[in-house]
Amino acid sequence: MPYSNRELTNRVNIWLSKIRREKPHSYPCNIPLSLETCDAEHSELTFRFEARDDMENPWGVTHGGVLATAMDLAMGAAARTVLDQADTPTVNMNIGYLRPVPLHTSVLIHVCVLHGGKHLATLHATAYLDGEEHPCVSAEGVYFMKNKPLILEEV
Repeated sequence: MPYSNRELTNRVNIWLSKIRREKPHSYPCNIPLSLETCDAEHSELTFRFEARDDMENPWGVTHGGVLATAMDLAMGAAARTVLDQADTPTVNMNIGYLRPVPLHTSVLIHVCVLHGGKHLATLHATAYLDGEEHPCVSAEGVYFMKNKPLILEEV
């Protein structure tokens, strides 16, 4: 279902607000992810999140599990909103940690919907430190599509 940039931006922002409101106890739902840019024509979204102190691993950088969760959340948000899916559970996700992500850093996650089929969607995400060209994390995910439309209500 094609959307304009404005419509897709609105869908993503409503969905992010909705999950935070409905799941305030959930760490993944409360990763500070926000939509930075949107290219509806090419099914690409860029999200931003800030690496906080509570995301620190024993070596003083952002924990890999937090980065994996942020990548999964960003790809899941893209699958739901771009492909109009009420639910998109993760089937498989492969992740590569290319370099450490310092704390107190803005991370940009660029997500591209590669394919949306009848039952599966394939997405790719690449994370960059804000202002840098070289990626720090790369992931590819496969998401199950239940083929029920995403119902969004503005708050």
